[in-house]
Amino acid sequence: MLKEFIVSLSAIFLSELGDKTMFVTLALATRYGAVPVLSGILLGTGIVMILPVLAGFSLKFLVSQNVLMLIASGIFIFSGAYFLLDLFREEEEKEVEKERFKLPVWIATAIVIILLEFGDKTQLVTLGLAASMDKPLLVWSGATIGMFVADSSSLVLLPVIRKIDEKFVNIFMGIVFILLGIAGIIRVVV
Repeated sequence: MLKEFIVSLSAIFLSELGDKTMFVTLALATRYGAVPVLSGILLGTGIVMILPVLAGFSLKFLVSQNVLMLIASGIFIFSGAYFLLDLFREEEEKEVEKERFKLPVWIATAIVIILLEFGDKTQLVTLGLAASMDKPLLVWSGATIGMFVADSSSLVLLPVIRKIDEKFVNIFMGIVFILLGIAGIIRVVV
């Protein structure tokens, strides 16, 4: 019954490990305190995950189950390729704004999260999950909590995460998502 929740939470948690949002979380919490920053992350994550869940779940009513499985599989393969191609992108420096926010910290943090994550790989993965599962609320809550837990864990796990080679995470997640996509295609074809 909670399969959708557990799968979504796990997939998004793993997708988000080592992502830029974890470092932004740490930087903001260091300057403004953990509670308002974590509140903003939860709000921003909840908002940013609504669109891919609605889009993915809506696809179920527009196309046949086989076409939907092929679309979801394509999204998983694309997400896996995104992880693998991320290995070749140059690292961009991310700075936290030096001036104090004029908005309450939790609102400013929510806005930062929405802007950072809009169109990111976690939204693509969430769209694929919502398209392939029957319970959009469980996909949304699992994806939201998975992302929140991954981002907030930076406050505790950053020393450990820095020891995990980002290349390893990208290769691992890339292969996992590509294999999930291929498995979905095989289910339709066979």
